[in-house]
Amino acid sequence: MVANDPGNPPSRTDIFVVTHTRKNGTFVSEEVRQKMIEINEIVARDPSSKYKDLDHDPVAEVFEKDGRGRVLGLGSGVSKTTRMATAHYKKKVEEAERSKLELQSQINDLKQEVIEGKRTQMEMQSQVNAILTMYGINQGAQTRISANSPFDQTTGHSLSRQPMVSGSRSGQTCELQSMGGRVVAIGRMLGDRAEVPENAYQIVVDEILEFHAELFGARGKTFGDIDVGSTVTWPKAFTNVI
Repeated sequence: MVANDPGNPPSRTDIFVVTHTRKNGTFVSEEVRQKMIEINEIVARDPSSKYKDLDHDPVAEVFEKDGRGRVLGLGSGVSKTTRMATAHYKKKVEEAERSKLELQSQINDLKQEVIEGKRTQMEMQSQVNAILTMYGINQGAQTRISANSPFDQTTGHSLSRQPMVSGSRSGQTCELQSMGGRVVAIGRMLGDRAEVPENAYQIVVDEILEFHAELFGARGKTFGDIDVGSTVTWPKAFTNVI
């Protein structure tokens, strides 16, 4: 009958039954056996009765109310006065323990949300990279580089200045953003160039803020693989003019 649950400690009735029952299930005396039968009958009719106060629980019903200076079943030195004095603090401890468990549960939920968010972001980044790869962004394909164009062996990008089309933003400082909206590098636009896809800019990297950030369309490559001064092709949707 004794509950092994910190959030639901054993009642006085639970303790009394356990301490007055031998390991083999017999009782210390015939009188106690008769009393135990009565207690068990009360609990069977109303299981919540064992959580009533000391004057109305099954032990009190069978053995009558405790007098001053003693509480039957809780050992010597325990009185109603001490029980009442400690009840408030016991309740506070139980509330604190419940709050701790709830807080830990919330922390675990937040950790899981962060993990799932990072996983989703990585999946989105991978999908965007795959799409950009289809359009040839940051691939440095040899077929797109003229024989007379200087070639950056580090990034695989053409460094030649092709004629700019209308709407050029050449020389404007801009932020290069990741999928998550973080600014990962600062650079200067080379303008809308004929060899660059319509949905991207060619940019000279002036400052790298996150070396581990991936290059769009360059699977497995990061800013740590290039040098300041290199050119990259960056999607317009993730380029912010400053």
